[in-house]
Amino acid sequence: MNIFLIASVFAALSCSPTEPVTQQPQEPADPEPQPSERVLLAPGSLACSMTDAGLLLTWEDNSNREEGYIVVRQVGDGEPENIFIDANSTSYTDTGVDKGHYVYTVMSYYGMDRSDPASCEYENYSAPSVSVGNPETSWYMVSVPVILDDDGGLECSVGICWSEDGEPTLEDNVYEFRGEVSESAGCYGNVTGMAEGETYTVRAWAKNAEGTVYSSSVSVQPGSHPEPFYPEWQEIDTYDLPSSVRLYSTSTDITGRHVNAWYAVADMSAGDVELRTMKASSLKTPSQFVEEDMAGENVCVIVNGGYFDSTPQSFSYVLDRGVQQAANIKTLTRTFSYYVTRGAFGVSRDGKPSIRWIYNSGDTPWTYGRPLPVVDGENTLTPTAFYPEQSSDWDVYSAIGGAPVILRDGKICFDYLTTASGKYKTNHELLQNDIFGPSVRPPRTAIGYTAEGNIVLMVVDGRNAGGSQGVTLDELARLMAGVGCTDALNLDGGGSTAMCVTPSAVLLNSPSDGSQRKVMSFVSFVSK
Repeated sequence: MNIFLIASVFAALSCSPTEPVTQQPQEPADPEPQPSERVLLAPGSLACSMTDAGLLLTWEDNSNREEGYIVVRQVGDGEPENIFIDANSTSYTDTGVDKGHYVYTVMSYYGMDRSDPASCEYENYSAPSVSVGNPETSWYMVSVPVILDDDGGLECSVGICWSEDGEPTLEDNVYEFRGEVSESAGCYGNVTGMAEGETYTVRAWAKNAEGTVYSSSVSVQPGSHPEPFYPEWQEIDTYDLPSSVRLYSTSTDITGRHVNAWYAVADMSAGDVELRTMKASSLKTPSQFVEEDMAGENVCVIVNGGYFDSTPQSFSYVLDRGVQQAANIKTLTRTFSYYVTRGAFGVSRDGKPSIRWIYNSGDTPWTYGRPLPVVDGENTLTPTAFYPEQSSDWDVYSAIGGAPVILRDGKICFDYLTTASGKYKTNHELLQNDIFGPSVRPPRTAIGYTAEGNIVLMVVDGRNAGGSQGVTLDELARLMAGVGCTDALNLDGGGSTAMCVTPSAVLLNSPSDGSQRKVMSFVSFVSK
Protein backbone atom coordinates (compact mmCIF):
# COMPACT_ATOMS: atom_id res chain seq x y z
CA MET A 1 0.00 0.00 0.00
CA ASN A 2 1.31 3.50 -0.83
CA ILE A 3 1.41 5.88 2.14
CA PHE A 4 1.50 9.62 1.66
CA LEU A 5 3.93 11.16 4.18
CA ILE A 6 4.93 14.74 4.71
CA ALA A 7 7.93 15.25 6.99
CA SER A 8 8.27 18.73 8.56
CA VAL A 9 10.82 19.91 11.02
CA PHE A 10 9.92 22.73 13.40
CA ALA A 11 12.60 24.68 15.19
CA ALA A 12 11.78 26.48 18.40
CA LEU A 13 13.61 29.77 18.36
CA SER A 14 14.20 32.06 21.35
CA CYS A 15 13.14 35.55 20.51
CA SER A 16 12.12 38.81 22.03
CA PRO A 17 8.47 39.71 22.34
CA THR A 18 8.86 42.29 19.61
CA GLU A 19 10.34 39.83 17.15
CA PRO A 20 7.97 37.54 15.19
CA VAL A 21 8.22 33.80 15.58
CA THR A 22 9.19 32.26 12.21
CA GLN A 23 8.98 28.62 10.95
CA GLN A 24 11.77 27.20 8.76
CA PRO A 25 10.35 24.22 6.81
CA GLN A 26 12.51 21.59 5.05
CA GLU A 27 11.93 20.63 1.39
CA PRO A 28 9.23 17.91 1.42
CA ALA A 29 10.27 14.33 0.41
CA ASP A 30 9.27 13.17 -3.07
CA PRO A 31 5.89 11.52 -2.39
CA GLU A 32 5.12 7.91 -3.37
CA PRO A 33 2.63 8.09 -6.22
CA GLN A 34 -0.99 7.17 -5.64
CA PRO A 35 -2.34 4.22 -7.69
CA SER A 36 -4.19 6.68 -9.89
CA GLU A 37 -0.87 8.20 -10.87
CA ARG A 38 0.73 4.88 -11.90
CA VAL A 39 0.26 3.87 -15.51
CA LEU A 40 1.13 0.40 -16.88
CA LEU A 41 0.83 0.27 -20.63
CA ALA A 42 1.98 -2.28 -23.19
CA PRO A 43 5.37 -1.47 -24.74
CA GLY A 44 5.02 0.23 -28.08
CA SER A 45 6.57 -0.65 -31.44
CA LEU A 46 8.18 -3.88 -30.22
CA ALA A 47 10.65 -5.15 -32.80
CA CYS A 48 13.51 -7.66 -32.96
CA SER A 49 16.57 -7.80 -35.18
CA MET A 50 19.79 -9.81 -35.23
CA THR A 51 23.01 -7.93 -34.37
CA ASP A 52 26.60 -9.00 -33.75
CA ALA A 53 25.86 -9.07 -30.02
CA GLY A 54 22.70 -11.16 -30.33
CA LEU A 55 18.99 -10.72 -31.00
CA LEU A 56 18.06 -7.14 -30.08
CA LEU A 57 14.54 -6.37 -28.86
CA THR A 58 13.54 -2.71 -28.81
CA TRP A 59 10.35 -1.01 -27.67
CA GLU A 60 8.87 2.30 -26.54
CA ASP A 61 8.44 2.90 -22.80
CA ASN A 62 4.78 3.83 -22.50
CA SER A 63 4.50 3.17 -18.75
CA ASN A 64 4.79 5.53 -15.80
CA ARG A 65 6.50 4.56 -12.53
CA GLU A 66 6.63 0.86 -13.40
CA GLU A 67 8.80 -1.40 -11.27
CA GLY A 68 10.37 -2.87 -14.38
CA TYR A 69 9.78 -5.01 -17.47
CA ILE A 70 9.28 -8.76 -17.92
CA VAL A 71 10.54 -10.36 -21.12
CA VAL A 72 8.96 -13.81 -21.62
CA ARG A 73 11.16 -15.90 -23.93
CA GLN A 74 9.88 -19.16 -25.48
CA VAL A 75 11.75 -21.39 -27.93
CA GLY A 76 9.59 -23.77 -29.97
CA ASP A 77 7.37 -25.84 -27.68
CA GLY A 78 9.70 -25.35 -24.71
CA GLU A 79 8.85 -23.87 -21.32
CA PRO A 80 8.58 -20.05 -21.22
CA GLU A 81 11.41 -18.23 -19.40
CA ASN A 82 10.84 -14.93 -17.53
CA ILE A 83 13.57 -12.30 -17.70
CA PHE A 84 13.26 -9.17 -15.50
CA ILE A 85 14.52 -5.84 -16.87
CA ASP A 86 14.98 -2.52 -15.07
CA ALA A 87 12.33 0.20 -15.14
CA ASN A 88 12.34 2.64 -18.05
CA SER A 89 14.22 0.12 -20.22
CA THR A 90 13.61 0.17 -23.95
CA SER A 91 15.73 -2.77 -25.11
CA TYR A 92 16.98 -6.27 -24.31
CA THR A 93 19.65 -8.33 -26.09
CA ASP A 94 19.30 -12.11 -26.15
CA THR A 95 22.81 -13.52 -26.58
CA GLY A 96 21.65 -17.16 -26.60
CA VAL A 97 19.77 -17.33 -29.89
CA ASP A 98 20.46 -20.46 -31.90
CA LYS A 99 18.48 -22.25 -34.60
CA GLY A 100 14.77 -22.36 -33.88
CA HIS A 101 11.52 -20.44 -33.55
CA TYR A 102 11.55 -17.75 -30.82
CA VAL A 103 8.57 -15.90 -29.38
CA TYR A 104 9.11 -12.88 -27.08
CA THR A 105 6.42 -11.21 -24.99
CA VAL A 106 7.23 -7.95 -23.16
CA MET A 107 5.14 -6.40 -20.33
CA SER A 108 5.69 -3.63 -17.81
CA TYR A 109 4.90 -4.53 -14.20
CA TYR A 110 4.51 -3.24 -10.67
CA GLY A 111 4.17 -5.86 -7.96
CA MET A 112 1.63 -8.36 -9.25
CA ASP A 113 0.14 -5.97 -11.78
CA ARG A 114 1.01 -6.41 -15.46
CA SER A 115 0.43 -4.32 -18.52
CA ASP A 116 -1.05 -5.73 -21.69
CA PRO A 117 1.61 -7.72 -23.57
CA ALA A 118 3.46 -6.88 -26.74
CA SER A 119 4.84 -9.79 -28.77
CA CYS A 120 7.23 -10.49 -31.62
CA GLU A 121 8.65 -13.63 -33.23
CA TYR A 122 11.97 -14.60 -34.75
CA GLU A 123 12.88 -17.69 -36.79
CA ASN A 124 16.41 -18.83 -37.44
CA TYR A 125 16.56 -21.72 -39.88
CA SER A 126 18.64 -22.84 -42.79
CA ALA A 127 17.39 -25.01 -45.61
CA PRO A 128 16.92 -28.47 -44.07
CA SER A 129 18.03 -31.78 -45.50
CA VAL A 130 15.84 -34.79 -46.12
CA SER A 131 16.35 -38.48 -46.72
CA VAL A 132 14.18 -41.37 -47.83
CA GLY A 133 13.94 -44.93 -46.58
CA ASN A 134 13.13 -48.10 -48.46
CA PRO A 135 9.91 -47.67 -50.45
CA GLU A 136 7.03 -50.14 -50.21
CA THR A 137 4.46 -50.88 -52.87
CA SER A 138 1.03 -52.45 -52.91
CA TRP A 139 -1.83 -52.73 -55.38
CA TYR A 140 -3.08 -49.39 -54.03
CA MET A 141 -0.09 -47.12 -53.49
CA VAL A 142 3.61 -46.48 -53.31
CA SER A 143 4.73 -45.53 -49.79
CA VAL A 144 8.07 -43.75 -49.39
CA PRO A 145 9.32 -43.13 -45.81
CA VAL A 146 10.72 -39.59 -45.51
CA ILE A 147 12.86 -38.17 -42.70
CA LEU A 148 13.49 -34.46 -42.19
CA ASP A 149 17.11 -34.60 -41.01
CA ASP A 150 17.18 -30.98 -39.83
CA ASP A 151 14.43 -28.70 -38.56
CA GLY A 152 13.24 -26.42 -41.34
CA GLY A 153 10.88 -24.32 -39.23
CA LEU A 154 7.15 -23.79 -39.10
CA GLU A 155 7.06 -22.51 -42.67
CA CYS A 156 8.91 -25.53 -44.06
CA SER A 157 6.96 -27.75 -46.47
CA VAL A 158 7.99 -31.34 -47.07
CA GLY A 159 6.89 -33.86 -49.67
CA ILE A 160 7.92 -36.16 -52.48
CA CYS A 161 8.07 -35.77 -56.24
CA TRP A 162 8.28 -38.40 -58.94
CA SER A 163 8.91 -38.78 -62.63
CA GLU A 164 8.98 -41.49 -65.28
CA ASP A 165 11.98 -39.89 -66.93
CA GLY A 166 15.02 -38.42 -65.11
CA GLU A 167 15.45 -36.84 -61.68
CA PRO A 168 12.10 -35.41 -60.51
CA THR A 169 11.71 -31.84 -59.23
CA LEU A 170 8.87 -29.68 -57.98
CA GLU A 171 8.00 -29.11 -61.63
CA ASP A 172 6.97 -32.79 -61.92
CA ASN A 173 4.38 -34.82 -59.98
CA VAL A 174 4.34 -33.59 -56.40
CA TYR A 175 2.78 -34.73 -53.13
CA GLU A 176 3.07 -32.31 -50.20
CA PHE A 177 2.59 -33.41 -46.61
CA ARG A 178 0.02 -31.48 -44.68
CA GLY A 179 1.01 -29.98 -41.32
CA GLU A 180 4.31 -29.36 -39.61
CA VAL A 181 7.14 -31.89 -39.87
CA SER A 182 9.74 -31.37 -37.16
CA GLU A 183 13.34 -32.53 -37.04
CA SER A 184 13.78 -36.32 -37.11
CA ALA A 185 10.05 -36.81 -37.63
CA GLY A 186 9.06 -39.57 -40.01
CA CYS A 187 6.25 -39.34 -42.53
CA TYR A 188 5.06 -41.28 -45.52
CA GLY A 189 4.79 -40.13 -49.12
CA ASN A 190 1.79 -42.27 -49.91
CA VAL A 191 1.15 -41.85 -53.64
CA THR A 192 -1.82 -43.36 -55.43
CA GLY A 193 -2.69 -43.42 -59.09
CA MET A 194 0.70 -44.48 -60.49
CA ALA A 195 0.38 -46.75 -63.50
CA GLU A 196 0.65 -50.45 -62.75
CA GLY A 197 3.91 -51.97 -63.99
CA GLU A 198 5.61 -48.62 -64.71
CA THR A 199 8.92 -47.64 -63.07
CA TYR A 200 9.20 -44.22 -61.43
CA THR A 201 12.03 -42.21 -59.89
CA VAL A 202 11.09 -40.67 -56.53
CA ARG A 203 12.79 -38.03 -54.39
CA ALA A 204 11.83 -36.29 -51.16
CA TRP A 205 12.04 -32.50 -50.96
CA ALA A 206 11.95 -29.81 -48.28
CA LYS A 207 11.34 -26.13 -48.90
CA ASN A 208 11.49 -23.02 -46.73
CA ALA A 209 12.45 -19.36 -47.16
CA GLU A 210 16.10 -20.38 -47.54
CA GLY A 211 15.47 -22.61 -50.54
CA THR A 212 14.58 -26.14 -51.68
CA VAL A 213 16.62 -29.27 -51.09
CA TYR A 214 16.13 -32.81 -52.43
CA SER A 215 16.96 -36.26 -51.13
CA SER A 216 18.72 -38.93 -53.11
CA SER A 217 16.43 -40.76 -55.54
CA VAL A 218 14.89 -44.22 -55.37
CA SER A 219 13.12 -46.30 -57.99
CA VAL A 220 9.62 -47.65 -57.41
CA GLN A 221 7.18 -49.81 -59.31
CA PRO A 222 3.52 -50.05 -58.23
CA GLY A 223 2.24 -53.50 -57.40
CA SER A 224 -0.24 -55.41 -59.51
CA HIS A 225 -3.90 -54.82 -58.77
CA PRO A 226 -5.81 -57.96 -57.69
CA GLU A 227 -8.15 -59.40 -60.28
CA PRO A 228 -11.89 -59.72 -59.53
CA PHE A 229 -13.31 -63.06 -58.43
CA TYR A 230 -15.72 -64.72 -60.84
CA PRO A 231 -17.25 -67.68 -59.00
CA GLU A 232 -20.16 -69.55 -60.52
CA TRP A 233 -23.28 -67.74 -59.34
CA GLN A 234 -26.62 -69.56 -59.39
CA GLU A 235 -29.77 -67.47 -59.84
CA ILE A 236 -32.47 -67.99 -57.20
CA ASP A 237 -35.87 -67.70 -58.87
CA THR A 238 -38.10 -69.29 -56.26
CA TYR A 239 -39.31 -66.00 -54.76
CA ASP A 240 -41.87 -63.58 -56.08
CA LEU A 241 -39.66 -60.59 -56.91
CA PRO A 242 -40.07 -57.80 -59.46
CA SER A 243 -38.27 -58.46 -62.73
CA SER A 244 -35.92 -55.57 -61.92
CA VAL A 245 -34.61 -57.44 -58.80
CA ARG A 246 -32.59 -60.63 -59.24
CA LEU A 247 -31.09 -62.89 -56.59
CA TYR A 248 -27.98 -65.14 -56.75
CA SER A 249 -25.93 -67.46 -54.55
CA THR A 250 -22.60 -69.26 -54.71
CA SER A 251 -20.78 -71.91 -52.75
CA THR A 252 -17.16 -71.78 -53.82
CA ASP A 253 -13.52 -71.69 -52.80
CA ILE A 254 -11.71 -68.35 -52.54
CA THR A 255 -7.95 -68.29 -51.87
CA GLY A 256 -8.16 -71.88 -50.65
CA ARG A 257 -11.12 -71.38 -48.27
CA HIS A 258 -14.74 -72.36 -48.71
CA VAL A 259 -17.19 -69.46 -48.95
CA ASN A 260 -20.98 -69.17 -49.17
CA ALA A 261 -22.30 -65.87 -50.50
CA TRP A 262 -25.52 -64.24 -51.78
CA TYR A 263 -26.23 -61.05 -53.65
CA ALA A 264 -29.28 -59.18 -54.89
CA VAL A 265 -29.09 -56.67 -57.74
CA ALA A 266 -31.73 -54.06 -58.58
CA ASP A 267 -32.02 -52.31 -61.94
CA MET A 268 -32.90 -48.80 -60.77
CA SER A 269 -33.59 -47.58 -64.32
CA ALA A 270 -36.81 -49.61 -64.39
CA GLY A 271 -38.30 -47.18 -61.87
CA ASP A 272 -40.36 -49.79 -60.03
CA VAL A 273 -37.96 -50.36 -57.11
CA GLU A 274 -36.72 -47.96 -54.43
CA LEU A 275 -33.69 -48.24 -52.13
CA ARG A 276 -34.70 -47.67 -48.52
CA THR A 277 -32.22 -46.97 -45.69
CA MET A 278 -33.83 -47.04 -42.25
CA LYS A 279 -33.02 -46.85 -38.53
CA ALA A 280 -35.08 -48.73 -36.00
CA SER A 281 -36.35 -47.12 -32.79
CA SER A 282 -34.94 -50.12 -30.91
CA LEU A 283 -32.70 -53.06 -31.80
CA LYS A 284 -34.48 -55.49 -34.09
CA THR A 285 -33.67 -58.35 -36.43
CA PRO A 286 -34.28 -57.77 -40.13
CA SER A 287 -37.33 -60.03 -39.98
CA GLN A 288 -38.73 -58.16 -36.98
CA PHE A 289 -38.16 -54.81 -38.64
CA VAL A 290 -40.05 -55.88 -41.77
CA GLU A 291 -42.94 -57.23 -39.73
CA GLU A 292 -43.20 -54.36 -37.21
CA ASP A 293 -41.92 -51.25 -39.00
CA MET A 294 -42.52 -51.92 -42.69
CA ALA A 295 -45.92 -53.58 -42.57
CA GLY A 296 -47.82 -52.82 -45.73
CA GLU A 297 -44.70 -52.04 -47.78
CA ASN A 298 -43.57 -54.36 -50.57
CA VAL A 299 -40.12 -55.25 -49.26
CA CYS A 300 -38.18 -57.43 -51.70
CA VAL A 301 -34.78 -57.94 -50.04
CA ILE A 302 -33.40 -56.58 -46.77
CA VAL A 303 -29.92 -56.70 -45.16
CA ASN A 304 -28.40 -55.27 -42.00
CA GLY A 305 -27.00 -51.74 -42.20
CA GLY A 306 -24.27 -49.79 -40.42
CA TYR A 307 -22.40 -49.96 -37.10
CA PHE A 308 -24.11 -49.55 -33.72
CA ASP A 309 -23.90 -50.36 -30.02
CA SER A 310 -26.32 -51.87 -27.53
CA THR A 311 -27.41 -48.59 -25.88
CA PRO A 312 -28.83 -48.54 -28.66
CA GLN A 313 -27.02 -45.96 -30.78
CA SER A 314 -26.20 -45.91 -34.47
CA PHE A 315 -22.56 -45.09 -35.26
CA SER A 316 -23.31 -44.88 -38.99
CA TYR A 317 -25.14 -42.33 -41.10
CA VAL A 318 -28.78 -43.02 -41.95
CA LEU A 319 -30.77 -40.77 -44.30
CA ASP A 320 -34.19 -42.03 -45.33
CA ARG A 321 -36.21 -40.15 -47.95
CA GLY A 322 -34.48 -36.85 -47.16
CA VAL A 323 -34.68 -37.14 -43.37
CA GLN A 324 -31.47 -37.74 -41.40
CA GLN A 325 -32.12 -40.41 -38.80
CA ALA A 326 -28.54 -40.90 -37.55
CA ALA A 327 -25.17 -39.18 -37.96
CA ASN A 328 -21.83 -40.80 -38.66
CA ILE A 329 -19.62 -41.04 -35.60
CA LYS A 330 -17.35 -37.96 -35.45
CA THR A 331 -14.48 -39.14 -33.23
CA LEU A 332 -12.91 -42.48 -32.36
CA THR A 333 -10.38 -43.39 -29.69
CA ARG A 334 -7.51 -45.56 -30.85
CA THR A 335 -3.95 -44.66 -29.77
CA PHE A 336 -5.30 -41.10 -29.49
CA SER A 337 -8.67 -39.50 -30.02
CA TYR A 338 -9.18 -38.87 -33.74
CA TYR A 339 -11.67 -37.11 -35.95
CA VAL A 340 -12.75 -39.53 -38.64
CA THR A 341 -14.48 -39.46 -42.02
CA ARG A 342 -16.32 -42.64 -42.96
CA GLY A 343 -17.91 -43.93 -46.11
CA ALA A 344 -21.57 -43.63 -47.03
CA PHE A 345 -23.62 -45.00 -49.91
CA GLY A 346 -26.49 -42.90 -51.22
CA VAL A 347 -29.05 -42.63 -53.98
CA SER A 348 -30.64 -39.52 -55.43
CA ARG A 349 -34.38 -39.08 -55.69
CA ASP A 350 -34.26 -40.61 -59.19
CA GLY A 351 -32.23 -43.62 -57.96
CA LYS A 352 -28.72 -42.58 -59.09
CA PRO A 353 -26.15 -44.17 -56.71
CA SER A 354 -22.90 -42.68 -55.38
CA ILE A 355 -20.39 -43.14 -52.58
CA ARG A 356 -18.72 -40.38 -50.55
CA TRP A 357 -16.68 -40.01 -47.39
CA ILE A 358 -18.60 -37.86 -44.93
CA TYR A 359 -18.10 -35.94 -41.68
CA ASN A 360 -21.17 -34.86 -39.73
CA SER A 361 -20.31 -31.29 -38.80
CA GLY A 362 -24.00 -30.53 -38.33
CA ASP A 363 -27.36 -31.47 -39.76
CA THR A 364 -25.86 -31.60 -43.25
CA PRO A 365 -22.57 -33.54 -43.41
CA TRP A 366 -19.48 -32.39 -45.23
CA THR A 367 -18.84 -34.84 -48.08
CA TYR A 368 -15.54 -35.64 -49.78
CA GLY A 369 -14.14 -37.69 -52.64
CA ARG A 370 -11.38 -39.03 -50.37
CA PRO A 371 -11.06 -39.79 -46.64
CA LEU A 372 -9.32 -37.75 -43.97
CA PRO A 373 -5.83 -39.37 -44.03
CA VAL A 374 -5.61 -40.24 -40.34
CA VAL A 375 -3.26 -43.05 -39.30
CA ASP A 376 -3.48 -44.62 -35.86
CA GLY A 377 -0.48 -43.58 -33.79
CA GLU A 378 0.34 -40.59 -36.03
CA ASN A 379 -0.54 -36.89 -35.70
CA THR A 380 -4.23 -36.06 -35.41
CA LEU A 381 -5.97 -34.14 -38.21
CA THR A 382 -9.17 -32.11 -38.27
CA PRO A 383 -11.67 -32.19 -41.15
CA THR A 384 -13.01 -28.87 -42.40
CA ALA A 385 -15.21 -27.72 -45.23
CA PHE A 386 -11.99 -27.56 -47.29
CA TYR A 387 -9.95 -30.54 -46.00
CA PRO A 388 -9.19 -33.33 -46.96
CA GLU A 389 -10.66 -31.59 -50.02
CA GLN A 390 -13.36 -29.02 -50.54
CA SER A 391 -16.69 -30.39 -49.42
CA SER A 392 -19.30 -30.53 -52.16
CA ASP A 393 -23.06 -30.96 -52.24
CA TRP A 394 -24.19 -34.57 -52.25
CA ASP A 395 -27.40 -35.16 -54.12
CA VAL A 396 -28.90 -38.02 -52.12
CA TYR A 397 -32.43 -38.85 -51.03
CA SER A 398 -31.52 -41.93 -48.98
CA ALA A 399 -28.10 -43.02 -47.67
CA ILE A 400 -26.43 -45.52 -45.33
CA GLY A 401 -23.05 -45.18 -43.64
CA GLY A 402 -20.49 -47.91 -43.12
CA ALA A 403 -16.72 -48.42 -43.39
CA PRO A 404 -14.48 -48.78 -45.17
CA VAL A 405 -15.07 -47.86 -48.78
CA ILE A 406 -13.65 -50.93 -50.54
CA LEU A 407 -13.98 -50.09 -54.25
CA ARG A 408 -13.55 -46.73 -55.95
CA ASP A 409 -13.65 -46.38 -59.74
CA GLY A 410 -13.08 -50.11 -60.12
CA LYS A 411 -10.01 -50.25 -57.85
CA ILE A 412 -9.53 -51.51 -54.29
CA CYS A 413 -8.87 -48.26 -52.41
CA PHE A 414 -6.84 -49.50 -49.43
CA ASP A 415 -3.99 -51.89 -48.66
CA TYR A 416 -2.30 -53.50 -45.67
CA LEU A 417 1.03 -51.65 -45.57
CA THR A 418 1.96 -50.75 -41.99
CA THR A 419 3.89 -48.04 -40.16
CA ALA A 420 6.94 -48.83 -38.04
CA SER A 421 4.61 -49.33 -35.07
CA GLY A 422 2.51 -51.88 -36.97
CA LYS A 423 -0.52 -49.66 -37.71
CA TYR A 424 -2.14 -49.79 -41.15
CA LYS A 425 -1.29 -46.76 -43.28
CA THR A 426 -4.58 -46.77 -45.22
CA ASN A 427 -7.00 -47.71 -42.44
CA HIS A 428 -8.15 -44.09 -42.57
CA GLU A 429 -11.66 -44.96 -41.36
CA LEU A 430 -10.06 -46.47 -38.20
CA LEU A 431 -11.64 -49.91 -38.31
CA GLN A 432 -10.93 -52.30 -35.47
CA ASN A 433 -8.57 -55.25 -35.87
CA ASP A 434 -11.47 -57.72 -36.08
CA ILE A 435 -12.62 -55.95 -39.25
CA PHE A 436 -9.47 -54.68 -41.02
CA GLY A 437 -6.45 -56.86 -41.75
CA PRO A 438 -4.94 -59.25 -44.31
CA SER A 439 -6.08 -62.37 -42.45
CA VAL A 440 -9.34 -61.13 -40.89
CA ARG A 441 -12.29 -63.09 -42.36
CA PRO A 442 -15.55 -62.45 -40.51
CA PRO A 443 -18.97 -62.59 -42.15
CA ARG A 444 -19.43 -59.53 -44.38
CA THR A 445 -22.21 -57.29 -45.71
CA ALA A 446 -21.62 -54.83 -48.55
CA ILE A 447 -23.45 -52.45 -50.86
CA GLY A 448 -22.21 -51.22 -54.23
CA TYR A 449 -23.20 -50.15 -57.70
CA THR A 450 -22.31 -51.03 -61.28
CA ALA A 451 -21.33 -48.80 -64.19
CA GLU A 452 -24.95 -48.96 -65.35
CA GLY A 453 -26.22 -47.71 -61.98
CA ASN A 454 -27.57 -51.05 -60.75
CA ILE A 455 -27.36 -51.47 -56.97
CA VAL A 456 -25.90 -54.62 -55.40
CA LEU A 457 -26.45 -55.96 -51.87
CA MET A 458 -24.12 -58.82 -50.87
CA VAL A 459 -23.64 -61.00 -47.79
CA VAL A 460 -20.87 -63.55 -47.17
CA ASP A 461 -21.04 -66.06 -44.36
CA GLY A 462 -18.03 -66.58 -42.11
CA ARG A 463 -16.69 -68.13 -38.91
CA ASN A 464 -17.61 -71.47 -40.46
CA ALA A 465 -21.33 -70.75 -40.29
CA GLY A 466 -22.86 -73.19 -42.77
CA GLY A 467 -19.33 -74.32 -43.66
CA SER A 468 -18.24 -70.86 -44.86
CA GLN A 469 -14.94 -69.34 -43.69
CA GLY A 470 -15.51 -65.69 -44.55
CA VAL A 471 -13.47 -63.22 -46.60
CA THR A 472 -11.02 -60.39 -46.03
CA LEU A 473 -12.01 -56.88 -47.07
CA ASP A 474 -9.96 -57.07 -50.25
CA GLU A 475 -11.54 -60.44 -51.10
CA LEU A 476 -14.97 -58.88 -50.53
CA ALA A 477 -13.99 -56.06 -52.91
CA ARG A 478 -12.92 -58.61 -55.52
CA LEU A 479 -16.26 -60.43 -55.19
CA MET A 480 -18.14 -57.15 -55.63
CA ALA A 481 -15.99 -56.26 -58.64
CA GLY A 482 -16.69 -59.70 -60.09
CA VAL A 483 -20.43 -59.04 -60.18
CA GLY A 484 -19.83 -55.72 -61.95
CA CYS A 485 -19.45 -53.18 -59.13
CA THR A 486 -17.19 -50.20 -59.74
CA ASP A 487 -17.76 -48.70 -56.26
CA ALA A 488 -18.63 -50.46 -53.02
CA LEU A 489 -18.91 -49.91 -49.27
CA ASN A 490 -18.47 -52.40 -46.44
CA LEU A 491 -21.32 -52.39 -43.91
CA ASP A 492 -21.50 -53.91 -40.44
CA GLY A 493 -20.64 -57.61 -40.52
CA GLY A 494 -19.85 -60.41 -38.10
CA GLY A 495 -22.92 -61.72 -36.34
CA SER A 496 -24.97 -58.86 -37.82
CA THR A 497 -24.68 -60.15 -41.38
CA ALA A 498 -28.07 -61.30 -42.63
CA MET A 499 -30.08 -61.23 -45.86
CA CYS A 500 -33.81 -61.89 -45.93
CA VAL A 501 -36.21 -62.19 -48.86
CA THR A 502 -39.63 -60.86 -48.04
CA PRO A 503 -42.60 -60.47 -47.68
CA SER A 504 -42.27 -63.83 -45.92
CA ALA A 505 -38.83 -62.69 -44.53
CA VAL A 506 -37.02 -65.87 -45.54
CA LEU A 507 -33.45 -65.87 -44.17
CA LEU A 508 -31.04 -66.86 -46.92
CA ASN A 509 -27.68 -67.07 -45.14
CA SER A 510 -26.51 -68.68 -41.89
CA PRO A 511 -25.67 -65.93 -39.34
CA SER A 512 -22.63 -66.77 -37.23
CA ASP A 513 -24.62 -66.18 -34.01
CA GLY A 514 -26.88 -69.08 -35.00
CA SER A 515 -29.84 -66.75 -35.59
CA GLN A 516 -30.51 -63.22 -36.77
CA ARG A 517 -28.91 -60.57 -34.57
CA LYS A 518 -30.84 -57.50 -33.48
CA VAL A 519 -29.31 -54.46 -35.20
CA MET A 520 -29.92 -50.73 -35.49
CA SER A 521 -30.21 -49.98 -39.22
CA PHE A 522 -31.25 -51.68 -42.44
CA VAL A 523 -31.01 -51.44 -46.23
CA SER A 524 -33.68 -52.86 -48.50
CA PHE A 525 -35.11 -52.95 -52.00
CA VAL A 526 -38.79 -51.98 -51.89
CA SER A 527 -41.29 -52.17 -54.74
CA LYS A 528 -42.94 -48.83 -55.39
